[in-house]
Amino acid sequence: MKKTAIVSGGSRGLGAAIVRQLVTEDYYVYFSYRTNREQAQRLVDELGESRVSAIQCDITDFNSVKTMVDHIFSEP
Repeated sequence: MKKTAIVSGGSRGLGAAIVRQLVTEDYYVYFSYRTNREQAQRLVDELGESRVSAIQCDITDFNSVKTMVDHIFSEP
């Protein structure tokens, strides 16, 4: 069974540090970012697309969060 984690605000700062740590602990990590797609993509490139996925999401918006969660749970 694959270990999975979701980190909000995972593209920079403390969130990015958490994403990096979870990857070292053999988690597949989904992380959200609000606006800076390039910064999020740099982290995905650094850690490898097979271990990390960035999803644009405004966690203050219910529909945005629902879309993110639906995306995560629709993946195999």
